[in-house]
Amino acid sequence: MCPAIRQIKVVVQEGRLLTYACLQAGAREPDGDALLQRAGECLPEYMVPARLCWLPEMPLTPNGKLDLRRLPAIVWQQSKGEPQNELEQTVLAIWQGVLKQPLGVEDDFFRLGGDSILSIQLTTRLRDAGLHCSVKDVFEAKTVRRLCRQLGQQQAVSHRSEQGSLTGEFPLHPIQHWFFEQGFAKSGHWNQGVILRLPAGVDDEDLRGWLNALRQHHDALRLAVTPTSQRYLAELPLPPLPTLDAANLDEAELQARLTELQGELDPASGHTLAWARLRNLSLEGDREGETVEGLFLAFHHLVIDAVSWRILAEDLARVSRGEPLPAKGSSYRQWGEGLAAYAKREEDQLGFWLAQGEGSQGHLLEAARATDGRAAASLLQLSQETTARLIDAANQAYFTRVPDLLLAALTRTLSELGYGSRHCVMLEGHGREAIDAELDVSRTLGWFTSTYPLALADAKEWDALVCATKEQLRAVPDKGVGFNALRLHHPRGWALPEALIVFNYLGVSHQGEAAQPWQPLPLVPGAPTSPDNLPRELVSLHGGVFDGRLTLRQVGALNQQGSDALMARLADNLTALVEHCCNLKAPRHTPSDFPGLGLSQAGLDRVLSGREVETLLPMTSLQQSMFHHRALLPRDHAYHLQTEMDYHQPLDVAVYRQAWQGQIARWPALRSELVLADGVALQRILKRAELPFHYEDLSEVENAEARVQAYREQDLARPIPLEQAPLLRLACFKLAPDHHKVIFSAHHGVLDGWSGPVLLGSLHRAYQALMNGLLPQGEPDTAWLEFGRHIASQARSAEAYWQGRGELLTKPNDLACLFGVTLDAGSSGHHTQQRPAVRATALSVEVATLLAHRARDLGVTAGLLAQYAWHRLLARRSDDAVTLVGNVTPGRDYPIEGITASVGLYINSLPLALAWRTELTLAEHIARLQADLMALNEHGTQSLAALTKGRARLFQSLFVFENYPMPAAPAAPEPHQLVPRFGTVVEKVELPLSLVVSSRGETLQLRLEFDGEQIPEARAEAVLADWLAELDWLAQTDLSQPASVVAVQSPVMPQVVATRAEPSLAQPPAEARVLVALWERQCGVPGIWQQTLCELGVDSVQQLALLAALNEVFGQERAQLTLQTLKAHPSPSRLYGHWLVRQTEAAL
Repeated sequence: MCPAIRQIKVVVQEGRLLTYACLQAGAREPDGDALLQRAGECLPEYMVPARLCWLPEMPLTPNGKLDLRRLPAIVWQQSKGEPQNELEQTVLAIWQGVLKQPLGVEDDFFRLGGDSILSIQLTTRLRDAGLHCSVKDVFEAKTVRRLCRQLGQQQAVSHRSEQGSLTGEFPLHPIQHWFFEQGFAKSGHWNQGVILRLPAGVDDEDLRGWLNALRQHHDALRLAVTPTSQRYLAELPLPPLPTLDAANLDEAELQARLTELQGELDPASGHTLAWARLRNLSLEGDREGETVEGLFLAFHHLVIDAVSWRILAEDLARVSRGEPLPAKGSSYRQWGEGLAAYAKREEDQLGFWLAQGEGSQGHLLEAARATDGRAAASLLQLSQETTARLIDAANQAYFTRVPDLLLAALTRTLSELGYGSRHCVMLEGHGREAIDAELDVSRTLGWFTSTYPLALADAKEWDALVCATKEQLRAVPDKGVGFNALRLHHPRGWALPEALIVFNYLGVSHQGEAAQPWQPLPLVPGAPTSPDNLPRELVSLHGGVFDGRLTLRQVGALNQQGSDALMARLADNLTALVEHCCNLKAPRHTPSDFPGLGLSQAGLDRVLSGREVETLLPMTSLQQSMFHHRALLPRDHAYHLQTEMDYHQPLDVAVYRQAWQGQIARWPALRSELVLADGVALQRILKRAELPFHYEDLSEVENAEARVQAYREQDLARPIPLEQAPLLRLACFKLAPDHHKVIFSAHHGVLDGWSGPVLLGSLHRAYQALMNGLLPQGEPDTAWLEFGRHIASQARSAEAYWQGRGELLTKPNDLACLFGVTLDAGSSGHHTQQRPAVRATALSVEVATLLAHRARDLGVTAGLLAQYAWHRLLARRSDDAVTLVGNVTPGRDYPIEGITASVGLYINSLPLALAWRTELTLAEHIARLQADLMALNEHGTQSLAALTKGRARLFQSLFVFENYPMPAAPAAPEPHQLVPRFGTVVEKVELPLSLVVSSRGETLQLRLEFDGEQIPEARAEAVLADWLAELDWLAQTDLSQPASVVAVQSPVMPQVVATRAEPSLAQPPAEARVLVALWERQCGVPGIWQQTLCELGVDSVQQLALLAALNEVFGQERAQLTLQTLKAHPSPSRLYGHWLVRQTEAAL
């Protein structure tokens, strides 16, 4: 793998692979982490060493054998990646502080115990450090390095807030409404409490002053809450601060006193606080025998939640140190307004929430309710070993999170105990979701909790149960924040389901914080609720991981015997499920692992079967077009790029091949396969792929060039399989000791023009490094994967923009006005170029200079003026009101880190329309084209197939401006630096005409790339001259004149291609009903018979899905359909008629 390595030994230490290596004499030490990363790209994960240790020599026994006992021991570290700059150092320190463990910049926040609540704490601390980000940013980034990249790109959003001490009345929040609906017997005793460790030397006056300061800052602590409304109180005196000495009280007495203090709160008057100073508190565990002072605090739940306690503790620490408090975020009142607006905006969620209660068998649980209605008290605790597997290894089986497994085990438990196989479970979340970009409640106190129902059903096997549970959870919109909002604000909110089962997992608690002042002590703060407050729910599970053990408490109204049985069976099922997950032979993905693709589980299983897949992405627009073209013409070599490179220098072929394989590993686009699953066009990115590499030594062969030419022809005749990565192959021919010819073939679906120099530059640097005994530098590319996600995120905005352009995209211009022949694929029958041809010309230096000055004065590029000149020529010849020309978008200006240095098919082809019935001047009209082009690029991820809507083509000519950077040739090559000379390049496309503009020194080159089979070459030269003349005129004319044009008769008359109408039956006969039903199902339109694919607006990807469905249903009784046959008979009536003709011919 690395020429610098002389010896290597792999051993197992502490259950992990460790590699020792020695270097060649004089070789420089490669980057060990990078070398292991490359090993991970070509070896299974279980074979990749965890560490690499360099040794000057291997220790040997007297007999000359390796002495394993003398190999140095390794100190294992869990973190991955060191910070590379000050920002990463700052963010990493904050992450480590939140997670309470060492980690590196590449470690996954959530794999190491992070959760949504900790992510709120993390964003708060980041903001305190002046770094503005949201919880959503943390969820998307997952690692310090990726988050730092996002922080470097984004700008702080202005948030709505209310500063100062707030007053005034406002409506209850949805969760507060829920509280009053319960009708608790002692509603004043429904609290949350904590005991915080006090720092030394704090007196009572300090405590009163600090808490008063916090109540002025955190307005929710001054709320008076009634069953109908709530209001901020301007003044609210603190209750007395009693002191309790734990040395004089046993545990029961202390608990009774704390319960008594918080038993009579009165939210209606604003009396929501109980507190006390606690002396001589004894700690258990590692700190047994130590006594400390604590501050007992209890607030009524109407004004506080779990996240609020973290904020409160941190702010108490701040004011005790004399530090100012950070500025307020959005207020609790503003959050309520945001929830009301959210409910109105997201009212379509109502159907989802209504469905969660359907079929629930909660009535079977009702029979087990305790006769007195009081809460049970049952406990479940897993061992530390099982808990460790539950929160880590078990989740790798199905790419789950801990709640997925807990709920799956709960569902199985309820079913086994006879309570039914389908249940509606009420889940809890912190509720502080990103419902409005202008609202920031990460530092706001109050009760934000969201509760929401989820339908869960048992399955026979753990596999099916875990996958179904996971998918149900992932389908919840915005983590359930909309349920209570709709329940309160929607007219049909009353119909939303209740649940008899409540589940709340609090995540992993880090008890080590208790040693610090103002952190919670592991002591019970009395009874937070009165036993007279009878729960409606029968099963109410609450808990998390404490001291390394999963701990769940059942406090629902299930009778005590049934409650104990439930927890015992749940513990057994959790243990069994953890065992199942850890013993799974291969991990299994579910559709939610690839959001936005819309795959079924069966479709996903098929597309992942037999492949080691890194990820799935949607095909880009251009990939969809290419995929459709391959299905239409399987043997055509359109989009097969073939490049000839000559190296007139010595070449180490083995190292060259190794350098190429390194490029496959570095660039995900080169490991992509283009496939169709469930009617969805996908990129399947593999974890690794082997480059097809052909080598021949022709240095002693007389007809070497003929052999190379024969290979080139054979290569073009052999299509590159789109479903088999990599979509490229290489052939290397040795013609002399210092002359090698390389034929590089790739499908355009993985490369664009910009990518070529990037890829070859990376290749040649890798070769040079390897030849010098070094490991190639260059991080694995992430931009292509981010681009795939960016396409999905921009789908709505792009669709909205193009819908607004729809009236301009109705009809392509007929280029017969220029070339004398129709180029429409539907009429001409030409779906690809038959004989690629090129004609080129260049502007004179004088005209190019004038054009450059004109472009600068207008604030545009010379390329845009060339594009405008083509539009104008087309408008004058066709007399069409709108000219429609395809435009290649560069795709490199999206806000994605590293996109300009990435490899992949970023470009897209989209229509650019220009209306000519206008009163604008030429200068204004050119500015309009520039504005439209910028808007097109901004929404350039749009699918061309979706715009085409079943038509053969939306435009007949495509404009390309070649502006990608080209590397300069080295003045004096360094040792082992490869300098290629480029020879023949073959690049065939399906469109009949491309208009290519490129800068050539001081001038501009215009090039027509066309199908010589359709367009006479003489006509191409004449049209090229006309385009050049149009541009010449544009460089010198008065731009204040009107832009409207007068039609000019074409010098040639268009040839009319006659088409024969295909007869069809007026109504579908009985024997065609299956065909019609399938067509209707695939197209999503009822009553189809004579309507064609074009009339129905069926795009190219949908056509492929229809073709697959037709062949699946009818393939046994009839010959397999091709896409060409379907396009020739594009309606059920015409296809049925075609089959009748074939059947009659066969009978005769």
